[in-house]
Amino acid sequence: METLNILVVEDDDTAFHSYEDAADELSSESFRIQLERSTSAEAAIQKLNNAAFQGAIIDLNLLGEHDSEHASGNEVISEINHNFRIPIIVASGNISNLDPKFEINDNQFIKIFNRDEKTNIEIFEEIIKIYKTGILSIIGGMGLIEKKLNEVFWDHLSKDIDAWFTTDKNVERSLLRYTLNHLSAYLDENDDPIDSYREAEFYLKPPIKNIIASGDILRKPESKERFILLSPACDVAIRNAGADEKPIINAKSLVLGKISDSAPHSLVNNELTKNVGKSSAVSFVTKVVRGTELKCAFLPEYKELEEGIIDFQNLMTISLTEYMKLERLATVSESFFKDIQSRFSSYYARQGTPDLNKKNIIDSYKTQHFP
Repeated sequence: METLNILVVEDDDTAFHSYEDAADELSSESFRIQLERSTSAEAAIQKLNNAAFQGAIIDLNLLGEHDSEHASGNEVISEINHNFRIPIIVASGNISNLDPKFEINDNQFIKIFNRDEKTNIEIFEEIIKIYKTGILSIIGGMGLIEKKLNEVFWDHLSKDIDAWFTTDKNVERSLLRYTLNHLSAYLDENDDPIDSYREAEFYLKPPIKNIIASGDILRKPESKERFILLSPACDVAIRNAGADEKPIINAKSLVLGKISDSAPHSLVNNELTKNVGKSSAVSFVTKVVRGTELKCAFLPEYKELEEGIIDFQNLMTISLTEYMKLERLATVSESFFKDIQSRFSSYYARQGTPDLNKKNIIDSYKTQHFP
């Protein structure tokens, strides 16, 4: 039987029993919601450190607390936020006592509801929805990544640790790369091959690197014009990272590629197709998506990022100062950006093949072998 373990931090007996009723209603012969109750923050934190949970429902004010200074439910939220990776539902009649740092509107793992704003069934469904994605089995604290890290540690690193006995100040960074390379190889094992990737895997959003990264998707603040940074990583590495002065990079200028909207009228305006007819637009976009249109590359839609077409014939160069005035929307993840750079390089490296007199060659072949 599949079991979903949920920590309920609630000091009110009636409220907890109503959670039990909802859990029973949603449970079946093959799926069960198991509740573990704590009536204080201290007890809840102890349970978190001694058992595995896939979600938590937290009341803010516990055991007679009536104001924000004593809303110890915040302590439980903080403990999970710093040390665990599970969804949190704050369900309380004292939402105003929530620590402001947890009021993150776009965080799908912390949901905040006034008491009675959602039914208990709906509250559990919020957790089940995340649980069914499988994310908790991967990075939930005791999932696949932890298992593979164990294998990297014992099967590889434990046998090579003497290679890291050095005074080099960058040894930790080297160890991190070593670990990530091995972890990536383990995660790419083809026990169950994946035919295609999801759009969410295409981007790092928001960007991870500070200031600049190859593959950045950019937008002019005063317009909807978008660009992609095509300059290689060696050109945009910041040489004085952490310094207070103006950042310094290797490149004197940065190469941006224009991103065109894929709507038919935009394709015509950007001279990618000749007319707005359906057959012309669909044919062109199909070739771009399949990678057979050499002068372009495709960017998929993801949430607020609209799909777009990188036009390798529409380039511009700007300074780092100008670059820093642009809005960074996301960064194309490394594996996908390598493909874009490869297409970009291939387009400008193409030489064309000298044409031979193919008819004469074929006639000669026929004459030689089939007189």
